[in-house]
Amino acid sequence: MEFTTQDIKKLADLARLELTPEEQELFATQLASILEYAQQIQDVDTSGVTVTSHIDYDTQEFREDESQAPATVDAIVKQFPHRAGSLNQVKRILE
Repeated sequence: MEFTTQDIKKLADLARLELTPEEQELFATQLASILEYAQQIQDVDTSGVTVTSHIDYDTQEFREDESQAPATVDAIVKQFPHRAGSLNQVKRILE
């Protein structure tokens, strides 16, 4: 499948990406290669292959559920690396 730079520009606009003309050309080539490979995979004859869409739950081992006491506030507070009195300090994420 061929992609033009116009196709890539339209996709970039939908994703609100600003791409240079060089990037548009590069991505058009790369996307065409990816879809060509996907088509090769689709063309593989898998008629003799057993379907494995679901795993076999009979072979999985599950651990027993064990009741545990909930963590105390003091235990949780002690795990914070930075505290100011009784408050936990975290890194600023907003300017």
